[in-house]
Amino acid sequence: MGKDLHYSILPYLERTLSEHAMVKNFTKEETDEHIFYIIERRDKAELRIWVSDAYSFNLYDYIQRPQNIDFIYLAKPESDYNRDEVVEQAFNDGINIGKLGALMGVLYQDDIKNYVPKERRDD
Repeated sequence: MGKDLHYSILPYLERTLSEHAMVKNFTKEETDEHIFYIIERRDKAELRIWVSDAYSFNLYDYIQRPQNIDFIYLAKPESDYNRDEVVEQAFNDGINIGKLGALMGVLYQDDIKNYVPKERRDD
């Protein structure tokens, strides 16, 4: 779980991060199973994101996640996630979750746990 991604996804993420106003620097860390980005933000705490390749991210995927992360980035544009169980559990653990737009928005936040990305808003 974690590396079954189209070859263009990570370069696109890296280009987007390098152009984001709140990103001072970032580094990529890889293990045999996972990809992480450590994002140093301007005047805010560092973030550790985990790149998920899940097509349909559910509670089982959440339980199997690596530890010590702040944000779960659902990297596939077609991916989706359980907005009830997963979001509630992640919230209780101080973790946020979402696609690229959610990640870009969370970069501005001091309290990333309480940020509700557009993809989860009712408006």
